Amino acid sequence: MKKTICTTLMALVLLGFASTLQAQETKQAPEGAKELKLEKVDYVPATTVNFPKELGVKFSGLVTLGARIETALLNCDPVELAACGLELKAAEVASGKTAACTSEKILEKAFEIATLRSDVSELKAVKTLLPEKAKELDASLALMENSSEKLAGASRGFNTLHVDNESHSHLFVYINHRNVGCVHEHEHADFGSGMCPHSTVCVEIKEQCGHIVYRAIVRNAYNDFFVRIPH
Repeated sequence: MKKTICTTLMALVLLGFASTLQAQETKQAPEGAKELKLEKVDYVPATTVNFPKELGVKFSGLVTLGARIETALLNCDPVELAACGLELKAAEVASGKTAACTSEKILEKAFEIATLRSDVSELKAVKTLLPEKAKELDASLALMENSSEKLAGASRGFNTLHVDNESHSHLFVYINHRNVGCVHEHEHADFGSGMCPHSTVCVEIKEQCGHIVYRAIVRNAYNDFFVRIPH
């Protein structure tokens, strides 16, 4: 009886060990892929900022500004975000103060999203709102509007991002501010980059509510990459 129990326990241990090895093997990154070091983001939603109080002005738009900023970020909408940034900038000039969330940060984020998303209509709209960024935005527009450049860009950026999610959370993956899919807790998945018109790649890992958890920007991204999200 004791011998049977010991044999059964040993079999279970070996089975568990074999399953662990198999799981580790299935989680291996694609051959030749480089590890992408993600930075932990301590995300502070704009909805936590009391803009009227911190700026000391009673503009009615400031009451809903935090919610509109978060909506624009959730939708990766650079046009709405730039508009919010300009509204905040006007309030800063009027009050002579800045809040915990500044127009400079919002406008810089809008510029980044527009540039990396590489949507022609968004680039044109943001260029109208941010004329000081016209030179950089024109460069992105020229790249996107030239069909030969588009084709060349398809082979320029990386092809695959392999994500190992070792955390207990269901997470969403964004490449250049576009939602490319999700990865369940304790699972892994591969995501294609699609056409990448430039070699700069931004990877963001977000919670279901849209808050950024991890982030990385890679320049000269000519390789496949893998990331590991810790417990």
